[in-house]
Amino acid sequence: MQIFGKAFRMAVDNILAENEFDISLNGQTHKVKATAVFLVHDVAPQEKGIYILNFTLGGQHAETTQPDKTYYSREEARRAVERAFSSGEVEAYVKSQIQSWINLGH
Repeated sequence: MQIFGKAFRMAVDNILAENEFDISLNGQTHKVKATAVFLVHDVAPQEKGIYILNFTLGGQHAETTQPDKTYYSREEARRAVERAFSSGEVEAYVKSQIQSWINLGH
């Protein structure tokens, strides 16, 4: 049971940020959640990795995307994610994709 707890903690530690959006489209409001996750690529000589964004629409998985190809330290990735969320870049991406997610039945 301790292994499961440790694996769960590692998974939670890899979540860099989460944000929820209410997106209006055609008179309806849709709930979208964006979760930024750090994926470790290399640990020597220093931990490096990428971040991905997972999107859910109405609680169902809609899309996973890798915004850029840059390898970051965990803290650099956290700062990049914070910039992407605070600048409105992530919300703009959601708005550009939501119609296709709905069309695909998400």
